Amino acid sequence: MAGMVPIPESSSSPHQETHQVGPWRVVVRSDVGLARSRLEDAWKVVKGLTMGGRPVDAFAVFDGLGGLPYGQEAAWAAADALGRVVAASTGPDDVLPALNKVVRETGGATTAVVALMYDDEPGHGVLLCVGDSAAYMRDAEGRLQILNPKDSVGPHVLSDFLGNLNMKGHRRPIEVPVDGSLMLCTDGVDGVADPARLSTVLGANGTAPVKAIDALFSEIHDRGAPDNATAVVAYRA
Repeated sequence: MAGMVPIPESSSSPHQETHQVGPWRVVVRSDVGLARSRLEDAWKVVKGLTMGGRPVDAFAVFDGLGGLPYGQEAAWAAADALGRVVAASTGPDDVLPALNKVVRETGGATTAVVALMYDDEPGHGVLLCVGDSAAYMRDAEGRLQILNPKDSVGPHVLSDFLGNLNMKGHRRPIEVPVDGSLMLCTDGVDGVADPARLSTVLGANGTAPVKAIDALFSEIHDRGAPDNATAVVAYRA
């Protein structure tokens, strides 16, 4: 039922958590920003899943659409369902449609960017996305790459999202090199911070990633933090 999804205490702001997931050191940071009254972003890190017989770990961010009712509930419903959905899927193509069904039951809508990383093939995985949240990777040459298109037809105007009856979404294989890194973030991060700052965060593997992420969110605040900002950064050993 719309409005009945419990919002975890971890949705308070600011929030930080870290995880060790196989070869990945994962840092999550989320902040309500300076212009919004509540956090409508959500995130999830799930390890030890099996999808279609393959062991996988899942990292994700979701950005509830604030212009529609129940955006916060939609984002957290998707985050809460992610592990169950992946475990019940025969492969990556099942995941976004199943999440879309969950979100439609809330009456809300949300973006999604989900990385499914295979435990039996380190660094390899699949990226699933819909909406205007983003995925970035630091490649073997140290370059910053954006991995997904954005379903946006203007500022805060989306052409596709979870909760859309005709949701399509995107899928692409990804390979993160040894000592490489992956960032999933809402548009309150990459739509505000300088790209050079994103590159610095992704390049902080093995040095001081938390300090680099602190600097990223400090820059976002210095630029007015006009939206919720959430990043999940996974560093591969």
